[in-house]
Amino acid sequence: MRGTHAWLLLVAATTLYELHAHPDELLTAVCERARQHHPILVPAAIITTAAHLLGLIPTAIDPFHHAHRLVWRHRSAQEATAPTT
Repeated sequence: MRGTHAWLLLVAATTLYELHAHPDELLTAVCERARQHHPILVPAAIITTAAHLLGLIPTAIDPFHHAHRLVWRHRSAQEATAPTT
């Protein structure tokens, strides 16, 4: 999947969800409820995601970058050990 497709999918899915969700289940309402239960974690996750998308986090400490590297490292290891029949 190309990055442009991912953005279009994200916007389309969010728009469709918001159009069809019950008012109590709109993403902002759900986020507000989650923030009441996790007043530090939820804003931190949102800010970290936004900072990552804006390229404001150095690669060395970007959690999304590290997660991506782990997944690709795991994939490469699986492909290297896969039987070649």
